[in-house]
Amino acid sequence: MDDRLRKAERVMKLWVVLMNNPLRYTPSDLATKFETTVRTVYRDIKALEDMKIPTYSDKGKWAIDESSFLPPIRFSIPEALTIFLAARMLLSFSYRYDPNVEATFIKLNSVVPPLLREQIQETMDWMRNYRRMKNISGTS
Repeated sequence: MDDRLRKAERVMKLWVVLMNNPLRYTPSDLATKFETTVRTVYRDIKALEDMKIPTYSDKGKWAIDESSFLPPIRFSIPEALTIFLAARMLLSFSYRYDPNVEATFIKLNSVVPPLLREQIQETMDWMRNYRRMKNISGTS
């Protein structure tokens, strides 16, 4: 397995473990659990923070701030389509990359039927290309 893929998998597992454990873990506990070093755990926590996942440490034990997340909500397919279309309309008027919209699309893309998944993927591809072009041209 590629190192980047291994790291991504480890960071996602860390997110799940921290999110689902109210007792919290020390970096040493996490290093043992993930068969890695304490230093790697700190780098992975930093990666979560870079992804805008709010982590905190209390008496040396790490957790994720649950108040920053909504509880799971079950959407019907028409409701999911409405969210997608509203966000897509927002993009067409703003002409800017929004990481929150991309995160929403990624989550929606994992649960919607294939036809809608294709549309969401095309929009995400457009967002990434638009972002890339803006970075190349130096405008915001």
